[in-house]
Amino acid sequence: MSESSIKVVMEQITSDRSEFLGMLKEGSDELYADMKENLPKKIEKMKKNLTKINQQLTFYNYSCSLLLRNSFFSAFLCFKY
Repeated sequence: MSESSIKVVMEQITSDRSEFLGMLKEGSDELYADMKENLPKKIEKMKKNLTKINQQLTFYNYSCSLLLRNSFFSAFLCFKY
């Protein structure tokens, strides 16, 4: 391979590398902008979902405690009489 061919190939590699790095920077800038805009919305939505889940778990916990209390009370009445 001649020296001029090597120079051409090296210039192409350098050019491709610069273009690739530019694309990476552009992509990361877009990703950052997207995250900056959408991440707070997603976090808020997740908070709402977690609040709903917490409310449901609290309700189920309360329901289970009532069932257990009623079961013990029923068992007590059955054994008493």
